[in-house]
Amino acid sequence: MYQLLSGIHVETVLLCICIACVLLIAVVIALIAVSVAKKSKKKKAAISEEKAVEPVEPISEPTPVEEKPAEEPDVLNEEPAAQQPVVSSERQEEPEEDAESEETTEEVPEEISEEPVATTETIEEPEEATDEPASDGKKIVGKMEICNSNLGGYAYMLRANNGQLLYESKTYKDYKNCEEAARSFVEAVKVGMFSVRVDKFKRYKFILKSPTSSMLMYVGESFDNERSCLRNIESVRRFAVDCVFVDTTSKDFKADFTYYTISDEAKEKVEKGSDVVGRWAIEREDEEDKKSPYVFLLYANNGQLLYESRDYSSYTACKNGLLTFRVAVQEGQFIIDPDKAGRYKFILRNVSKKSLMEYIGQSYATKRACAEGIDSIYRFAIVSPVDQL
Repeated sequence: MYQLLSGIHVETVLLCICIACVLLIAVVIALIAVSVAKKSKKKKAAISEEKAVEPVEPISEPTPVEEKPAEEPDVLNEEPAAQQPVVSSERQEEPEEDAESEETTEEVPEEISEEPVATTETIEEPEEATDEPASDGKKIVGKMEICNSNLGGYAYMLRANNGQLLYESKTYKDYKNCEEAARSFVEAVKVGMFSVRVDKFKRYKFILKSPTSSMLMYVGESFDNERSCLRNIESVRRFAVDCVFVDTTSKDFKADFTYYTISDEAKEKVEKGSDVVGRWAIEREDEEDKKSPYVFLLYANNGQLLYESRDYSSYTACKNGLLTFRVAVQEGQFIIDPDKAGRYKFILRNVSKKSLMEYIGQSYATKRACAEGIDSIYRFAIVSPVDQL
């Protein structure tokens, strides 16, 4: 029994020793783990301290940071210095642009003086002329010239004090009739029944009604805009009232007009009876005004307006005028006439040598364009039907 107990006790002791060894090993492992953990914490703390110190380093060195701004002013001073020439050069270029625009404005009146807006110059100069008398104390007035017509006969022309042409009449057969018509024109201007009309070509012209006859009216030059047309009216009013009549027939020159012969190509197309036809139309000048006069219009096959007639008081009179014009196209004489603006318009004279009946077309930029316009009018006026009007 004792041996048995003794054996059991030895085993127990051995077991306890083993357990103790295991616990000791565990404690050692735990101590090692704690030691490793402490070391890792120290490393992390060191790293965090280094990180915390890193942002402090730039701040702790204020001198370099301050030195950079100290250098920057030099750079800033250099930049304006570099920019100043640019700014000054831009300012120097701006006057050049202004100079170009001024040159353009100076050129435009020259072109306009050759075209409708020439009246702009005329109007500005007359305004100064009316406010300031001439050096001799006399009032500055216009001049009404009775001159030879380009087409034979006589015409009258109203000019401003600077020689600018303001109005040119149609042709009259004899001198006396022309002078009487000029004086009637002056009386009509004094009454001042002016209106501005836009034609089918989108051009503006003044209409001056006669105070003595409802059938008589004066039609001014065509302009590209209403403002120029209104200025032309003011110039006519200013210089016509007290104008001086001057006979220039003895020294007047005749412009270089050209009698035009219809081209063979246009004649051939008419003779062959081409299927391409235009269109005649009779319309009121102002469709919204039922009292507006009638005009007849000739269109090409593509819808382009070729000719617009003068005003007629009734539809019947307008249709008769259309038929008369159609005959004149076939049998009359076309003339290419350069105007004072350097443009070209056609004039169609009636067949009868005793009559000075004329049809005046629109203005063209070149002589060739005017000739082509005449050919088109000849072609479409003849082949376009009139029986449906």
